[in-house]
Amino acid sequence: MDTERLKNQIWTTRISRVNAEKRLLHNERFLQGVNIYYSCVTVLASICLIKWEDQTFGLLITLMSVSLLIVGLFCKTLRFSERAFDFRRIYSELQKLEFRLDKPGIDDADIQNIQKEYCDLIAEGENHITYDYYKTLWASHKEYRVTHMDGRMKAGYFCGVLWRFLVAVSIIALPFLLATALFGVKINEIGI
Repeated sequence: MDTERLKNQIWTTRISRVNAEKRLLHNERFLQGVNIYYSCVTVLASICLIKWEDQTFGLLITLMSVSLLIVGLFCKTLRFSERAFDFRRIYSELQKLEFRLDKPGIDDADIQNIQKEYCDLIAEGENHITYDYYKTLWASHKEYRVTHMDGRMKAGYFCGVLWRFLVAVSIIALPFLLATALFGVKINEIGI
């Protein structure tokens, strides 16, 4: 393998792992925010329950509280911040390999050692997902993107962006949709 090709491979892997770290940290912050958001919604719904004294509404509040607890516990098992730290540790080591490849006078034995260390680092940690790789290609220099990213990869990247946006909007909108439905039922019961 020539030096330039190895440098590109290490760079792509390193940046993909940087993107994986960012994605995991974003997921951690988003889930913490959603947990707080849903806790506030549950508290507000509990206050409404006190006013309306409705058994169906009480059952819904209990279900929301239990669901919030279960989802919170499940999110802890995903270990987003710990996994992000592992990505950071490995991409820092990959950066060192890139620096070694840039040293003048590098010979074939050095390149083989770097290849072995690269393979060892890759095997050591969790791999990034395809979306992280597509994001790396999309954010790279135009020349690199044009030569390394085909139409299928572009479509995969944009599908990933759209999917993440729709999931976030759905999670945020769900309490509003439920509240609208419940208040509509309550208003019909009251006869307003």
